[in-house]
Amino acid sequence: MKDMNKHIAFFNEKKKNGDFSRLGKLFRTEKQQYMYDLGTGKVVQCTEEEFLILENIFANNGLKHYEDILLEEGRLEEALVGLENSINTENLLMAPKLKGFIGPYNDVEFAIGNKVQQITLDLTQKCNLKCNYCINGESFHRANENGTAKDMPIETAKAAIDYLFLHADDSIAVTFYGGEPLLKFDLLKELVEYSKRKNEDAGKTLTFSMTTNLVLMTKEIAQYFASVGGFGILCSLDGPEQIHDEHRVMRDGNGSFKRALAGLKLLVEAYGEKAGTYISINSVLTPPYTMEKFDKMQEFYHSLPWLPKDLSVETTYVSMFEGSELSHVFNEAHGNNSSQKPFTPLHDWIDEHRQEEGGMFCSKFDDDTYLFIHKRAIYDEPVDGYPLQGCCVPGARRLHISVDGDYTVCERVDNAPILGNVQAGVDINLVKERYLKDYMLDSLENCSKCWAARLCRICFVDCFNKEKEYDSRLKKANCENERAAQEMQLIRYHQVLEDDPESLNHLNDIFIV
Repeated sequence: MKDMNKHIAFFNEKKKNGDFSRLGKLFRTEKQQYMYDLGTGKVVQCTEEEFLILENIFANNGLKHYEDILLEEGRLEEALVGLENSINTENLLMAPKLKGFIGPYNDVEFAIGNKVQQITLDLTQKCNLKCNYCINGESFHRANENGTAKDMPIETAKAAIDYLFLHADDSIAVTFYGGEPLLKFDLLKELVEYSKRKNEDAGKTLTFSMTTNLVLMTKEIAQYFASVGGFGILCSLDGPEQIHDEHRVMRDGNGSFKRALAGLKLLVEAYGEKAGTYISINSVLTPPYTMEKFDKMQEFYHSLPWLPKDLSVETTYVSMFEGSELSHVFNEAHGNNSSQKPFTPLHDWIDEHRQEEGGMFCSKFDDDTYLFIHKRAIYDEPVDGYPLQGCCVPGARRLHISVDGDYTVCERVDNAPILGNVQAGVDINLVKERYLKDYMLDSLENCSKCWAARLCRICFVDCFNKEKEYDSRLKKANCENERAAQEMQLIRYHQVLEDDPESLNHLNDIFIV
């Protein structure tokens, strides 16, 4: 083709900011073909001819071997001209090189000193259940069995609350965790009142929350929570009795379902019309992941006439601690190959039930899948700021306090380094060295080559090994999984956008925290 050198030069010029593999991502739905552009965040629809050309360019890092593109010369020329015009008009394939990251981690002292939003207090290591998928691990169960599980001293809890108010943002939350926090209900009440007294002078927007297995809930306790105002409760309930009692058992081995369901009903009755706002359910999905199991969960949640329609049911795949009695089942169900296609059993069920009357029990899971794609930043021209989307400033946005008064990043993280304690506060130098420096330096090279850099939700705490050291191998594995997940989400989101765009409108009203 006489003008092919001109086209080759056009695309070669686009590589000045890196290989095509980082500039965008091609993907198909059942009906259409698209390209996601890193620089602008745009997703543009392509003709079949344009997609074939782009596939050649991305595969060969430039317009090479164009004779392999299965198009007649005239159609190829026409498609190239149209594609280049679209690229120029929409400012595509122009993502600036990654030189550093933007965000609050560039002013760590200010963020840690003034922007703490939430503390999570481990009121106790004791628990009245013995769930065999418990994220706290075998040492937690042993401590409960041999009587060495600890409670948090009230002085420790008050010191943590004092720290929160000293370094607080405008809106703050005190969260109670365990173990089972209702085992220390009297301590919980005292800390609520202590926080409210502190706030009389501070004037912050103060809320409370708790995670509970519901077994110890009584009418009086439920009425107390409803009376506090702004007290959210996350309730652990895995579905109908057979599914729930498979893993969530009392310490004597008996199932906890009946007592948990009764506790949930007491809460709903106590909160009344506010129940849907302040109460939510967390259902942990465990193997085997079958359509029949999800059908039973759907039927169960729809069978409770007293359950508010707007009450949110959060569904999460189980995270198995190493060495647990279920770890082999978990590994077989999820697979150990980080390069395999994304794990999607619940998504597959959702695709068959999206239009079901009354909604899906896992609608929040569905929303969470598409929300970040739906509300991603989109620019007319490429921008050069690359935030670490999945990373907060350790010790700023949220802070977890163990029964011993140690500060850690989050209640669900075991391997991350301790940030400090209630006596000394947060060690800012440790945050800079052990978290931000190691992670950012290693990420800079990887992220600079990645098309998903603006969509990535990896948290750096997932990249620490058992020795609490940053491990670049873990980061690399997480990167592979995240790219696969984001590609899947792009495909699924645009499939829904084609088939039922109105079903995504409600995402406009959801705020990303």
